[in-house]
Amino acid sequence: MASDLSHARRKRRKCSHFFFSFLFLANFSVTSAFHTMLPSMHRPVKETRRRTLMRARAKEESLGNAVDANLYVDRSCSGCGTCRSICPGVFGDLGLQSVVEREPLDKNETRAAYRAMVTCPMGAIRLRKPDPLVKEVVMHDFPTPLDPVALPGVYFLGYHNRESMGVTPYLIVRDNGEGNIMIDAPRFNGRLAQQIESLGGVRYMIVTHEGSAPHHDLWHAFFPSSERVVHRMDVTREMRGQVEAILQGKGPWRIDDDVKIVALPGYSPGSIGVLFHPSSVSSNGIEEDSKWGKDGERNGILFSGRTLGWSARLNRLDGFAQFSRGSLRKQAASIKGLGKEDFAWILPAEGLKFHLPGGGNAETRERLLAEAAELFLARGRVGGLNV
Repeated sequence: MASDLSHARRKRRKCSHFFFSFLFLANFSVTSAFHTMLPSMHRPVKETRRRTLMRARAKEESLGNAVDANLYVDRSCSGCGTCRSICPGVFGDLGLQSVVEREPLDKNETRAAYRAMVTCPMGAIRLRKPDPLVKEVVMHDFPTPLDPVALPGVYFLGYHNRESMGVTPYLIVRDNGEGNIMIDAPRFNGRLAQQIESLGGVRYMIVTHEGSAPHHDLWHAFFPSSERVVHRMDVTREMRGQVEAILQGKGPWRIDDDVKIVALPGYSPGSIGVLFHPSSVSSNGIEEDSKWGKDGERNGILFSGRTLGWSARLNRLDGFAQFSRGSLRKQAASIKGLGKEDFAWILPAEGLKFHLPGGGNAETRERLLAEAAELFLARGRVGGLNV
């Protein structure tokens, strides 16, 4: 018995020696590795700057722009087309990416190009030489009225967020000053938030699809009385317990006489669209809606999320099947179903805005959207996507 105990003690002592030796060697190795890192951590400022400039030049030269202009697009471009939608004369596409095709012709076009630069979600648009006009654009050009006559009260917010894959955010400003609506959310920017506040702030933040408002919490912190409106099927893990208004079922839902929310499942299970008819009344909370005027009575604006938009490459309305996260068949059905709604304009989160021919004529609208749904589904099949 005694011999067994002494043997156990010797074995335990040997293990302890081995363990502490291992710790010493490990510590020595880590310390040595740390000391080898010190020179790079204390690299001279000039060397750091030189390396930064080399990286910048590599990015600059990696994507061939069409002209040698002050503006250029680097290889971090994601090809989202934001710049082409804001300033189509200056920016074009080369393969799957955007390029600068020519210099802006005048100051107005230069401002538009700089708005595109500020808006770019990847920060891929750059200047070879600084221009003080950029600061003026940042200070005064956002939010930007889309068209005061055709689209009264609708503003483009800019500052697209790379976390949302460049979703286009909008702001509806209404006469009462308390019922403004943010459609999806840009990346948070303090200056932009102050400008929105000067327009009356935000009453509702409507999230049209999953992932379209990654900075919703920052915007809500700035506008604490705002209500985030999301369909239950698209409430992300990060949003749980934070959303003030969760939509249930198939809708439609209305905020008031001017704003109706419709279900558009497909791109994501809880995708929604927002129909706005500009005449502005006070908001009364979100309620179930069974009627929405008579077809053709008022020509409205559809904020379609990622369900539908104008594709410059295809030169037609499309649902961008390559980006869809859900069912193409359901998305096609949602596109076709929009033909029964009353609107003349489509303002998408993906793609370009589009004005329906005939000013929102019911027959024309139904035909165009039925065709768009059919072509969208066919393209998905040809591309080998799961429909």
